[in-house]
Amino acid sequence: MQLRQLTRTSFTITASLVIAMSATSASAAPQSASRCSEENREICETLCKQKHLEACVTVGDIYQDGLGVPKDAVRAFAFYKSACDGGNPRGCFLAGLGCKFGEGTKRDLVCAYRYLEKGCAKRDPGACASLGEDLLNGVDIPRDLSRALKLLQVGCAGGRARSCHNIAVMHNDGLGTGKDPSKAVEYWARACTLGMKQSCFNLGLFYHKGLGVKQDYAKAIAAYKQGCALRAGDACLNIGLLYGRGEGVPKDRKLAYSYMAQACDLGFTRACILKALGKPEGK
Repeated sequence: MQLRQLTRTSFTITASLVIAMSATSASAAPQSASRCSEENREICETLCKQKHLEACVTVGDIYQDGLGVPKDAVRAFAFYKSACDGGNPRGCFLAGLGCKFGEGTKRDLVCAYRYLEKGCAKRDPGACASLGEDLLNGVDIPRDLSRALKLLQVGCAGGRARSCHNIAVMHNDGLGTGKDPSKAVEYWARACTLGMKQSCFNLGLFYHKGLGVKQDYAKAIAAYKQGCALRAGDACLNIGLLYGRGEGVPKDRKLAYSYMAQACDLGFTRACILKALGKPEGK
C-alpha cells in the first residue's frame, strides 16, 4: 500500500512566546528576563540588545503575528536573524523560513538553507523537520532519503507531527529504509497523538485490516475516533461502516448514522449517499 507523505503547501509562522531565558541570561538578569512578554515588548527589545537571544526570538514572534503591534514581517525577520547570528537555533529556523518563503525578506534559497542547516546543526526540531521534508520530497534541493530520515527523526522527537507521519510513510513504502509496516504503525501512533488526523486514519486502517500488526478492532476504532474528532472524514466514515456492519463492535445503526453524518459534513460523498439510502453497512 503506497501512501503519500505530507508536503508543505503554505507558510505561516505561528508565535510561540518564549518567556524563560537561557541559563546564562537568566542568571544575568532574572527579574528582567521574567518580564519579557507580549505585554512588555520594550523590555524584550532591551534584553535583545544585551544579547539575550531568546528575547530576540520573542520580539520577532510579536512582530510576525502582530501581538499588540502592527504586523511587521521585515522587523520580525531582523530579530530572528539577530538571534540566529548570536547562535540561537530557533532564530535560525525562523530566519530560514523567512528566506525560503520571502517573509520579511526577499526569497533566497541559499539564505534559507544556510539558516536551516545552522539551526538543525543545533538540533532545532523545526529546522531539521523543514530540511528533512524538503530532502524527502526533493523540493528546492536534491532528494536524499537517507539524510531525510535522520532529520525527520529529530523533528519527530521534538514533537513535530508531520515528521512522525512522514517517517511512517517512509517505513511503509521502503523509502530510504527497508519496508517495515510495524514501524510505520509506531510512528503513525506518535503522529496521531500529536494531532495529525491523517496519521490517526492510517493507524486505524492498519489495525482494522491487520496490516503490519495483528488485527485489533478496539485499537482501530480508538484511532478512527481520534481522527474523526480531528475532522478526518475518512475516519468518521470507517467508524460508521464498522457500526453499520457490526464488525468488531455490536451493530448499532444509530451510531453508524451519526458517524456517517459527520463524514458527509466533512465532504465525503459516499457517506452522504449511504446515509441517504439507509445503508450504513455500506452494501
